[in-house]
Amino acid sequence: MKTPTKTIFLLLLAWIATTVFAQQQCQGIEVLYPKADAIIAQTKEQASTYLILGNTNDGDDDNNKPTLTKVSLIHLDEKNQEVVQDVWTGRDEILRVSAIQQDLTKIKPGSVPNTFWFRIFTQLNGSQCQYESGKFKITTNI
Repeated sequence: MKTPTKTIFLLLLAWIATTVFAQQQCQGIEVLYPKADAIIAQTKEQASTYLILGNTNDGDDDNNKPTLTKVSLIHLDEKNQEVVQDVWTGRDEILRVSAIQQDLTKIKPGSVPNTFWFRIFTQLNGSQCQYESGKFKITTNI
């Protein structure tokens, strides 16, 4: 191989290896609730819902334990653009089952009813990972 071709090949190989390694690092977290196509009704009596995460990672030391760093609630506006509302930021260990309560009254006015999904950011072994829940509907009866 010529030098430029060899360099490009090596860079491509390194990118593939990095991508595969990152995907392996981002396994073991599953969105248990809400499931796709769930309907959550916001009423005077029920003004909250939960994001429930499952964790199958076996972290024996602090470096191998996945941590939650941010949760965003997302929907599309009338122009089909994502409207992202950060609903939780911090650093908290993800247990076998972790629940994050979402106050539905904090959703931006005019956003409900609509289809939403959660975007979840975690860290595991120094890698940042992103997950998304299935899309669900929030309706209002207030």
